[in-house]
Amino acid sequence: MATINPEMSRSVARWLSGAGPSMSLARARASVDQLHAQARRAPAIVADVTGLSEAAKASEQIPVLVVDRPGWAKAAADSSGDLLGPTLAAGTGKLADFFGSAELAVGASVLAARVLGQYDPFAKRLLLVAPNAAAFAAKYSLDQRDLALWISVHELTHATQFAEAPWIVDYLVSRLRSILESDDVDLEGDSANEIMAMMSLLEGHAEFVMNAVPLSAMPSKRRLIDSMERRRSAKIPLKSVLSKAFGLDLKAAQYRKGHSFVSAVIETVGHEGFNRIWDNPLHTPTPAEIDSPSAWIQRLGI
Repeated sequence: MATINPEMSRSVARWLSGAGPSMSLARARASVDQLHAQARRAPAIVADVTGLSEAAKASEQIPVLVVDRPGWAKAAADSSGDLLGPTLAAGTGKLADFFGSAELAVGASVLAARVLGQYDPFAKRLLLVAPNAAAFAAKYSLDQRDLALWISVHELTHATQFAEAPWIVDYLVSRLRSILESDDVDLEGDSANEIMAMMSLLEGHAEFVMNAVPLSAMPSKRRLIDSMERRRSAKIPLKSVLSKAFGLDLKAAQYRKGHSFVSAVIETVGHEGFNRIWDNPLHTPTPAEIDSPSAWIQRLGI
């Protein structure tokens, strides 16, 4: 299996992802301060929308790191290495081979140029990528304060999910490792489909909460939603590399499918009924139930 020199990977990430938009030191500091400030506001909003007050309150203690693009790529690589290193070292499957190749460094670099924020459930920290937020705001003429809050609400919804349902980590890890340890990698098998259903749920719920922020707290919300849709529909350079890596559809379909599921369940049984989803792994919607929210509601007898 090929290996990657860490310093070389960082150089590749820096070269491919670019430094981000040019700005004065004062403006850069103001952007960083804005991201920190809105991250402090986000947990209370997440609690109000979701009803998961205790879990949302716990997210107030999560470290918030405002990083540049190479900083995010390094943090993501470190987290993935801690999680998958032993498994990949023993793996012989084609997906394991990919994770040891230079293509992974390229894929991480592509993501580093686009990721706005990420909650890391393994390191339990929030990463906000300042140059990407600034570039997105500039391209679509967005209010930077509202954008910083929007990103923070999305990512701290993820933190709330994992605080409310700590079992999610083991659920995802066990299925991912079963894929990676197999000599015959099946990206359409049960484990892969269960991962995709869980990711649709987590992303769809975060999307729902982010879009439910009241206009009084986020006056330009509708412009943000429209701009994000336009951003997601745009072509991503080297997208085929990422698809090869993870076997995922990186279009907005996953967000829309998960958001549709969450919206339909909450409309039918309210947040209290929906929040039963976090009780235990048996309440996780199946891939078929993601497409049929009423089937999930019926199975749980809500």
